Amino acid sequence: MPWPHPPGARPDVRVRSATIKVTAPLMVEVRAVGGAVVYSSNDTEIPGDQFVHVERTPHIMRAIREGDLEQRSRPPEQPTAKDAAAPPKASDPVATAPSQNPTKQATKVPKPARSAPKRAATPKRKAAKRRTKQAKRQDKLRREMARSIIERVNPKGYANRTIAHLTRQVRNEKNWKAECEARSIDPKDLEPQGRDTVARAAGRRRD
Repeated sequence: MPWPHPPGARPDVRVRSATIKVTAPLMVEVRAVGGAVVYSSNDTEIPGDQFVHVERTPHIMRAIREGDLEQRSRPPEQPTAKDAAAPPKASDPVATAPSQNPTKQATKVPKPARSAPKRAATPKRKAAKRRTKQAKRQDKLRREMARSIIERVNPKGYANRTIAHLTRQVRNEKNWKAECEARSIDPKDLEPQGRDTVARAAGRRRD
């Protein structure tokens, strides 16, 4: 009776059939740069005068990054006559939508935000504005009149005069009436100045 298995032989092992996918190695087209000596995975020197296909290994990719190898870039795919003649897909809204005015759309500038509308000037505001302007004109006129009185009453100068003394000179009824008549102004329509106005007229204050 023969032996079921010869001595030293492995017994029969039944293996379930399985689909094994064989993947081809990734290739890249390169050439040596600057006289660099780089070998491919099969120990073949990569030339520098022409591009060759080699397996894409970490060693080859590192040489490309370090500048020892130059990788040829893929040329852009040219559309075929079939692709050029094919109409755009109906599911693409950009391709199917007609262009209204592309030039005008490209140069459209966003409008600036609107500011709050200005309030209309009311009669009260206009009257207050007129009173403010009139008060400024009267202050200027009083200052000029005070300076004129001070220079007329003190022909030799008033540097040694105090502000209180100069104020009394300006508010003197006779001096004030003479200055008003010289300017054709009714003394009752314009009151004489105070201490601050006299100080500014005399050059003692700059505010």
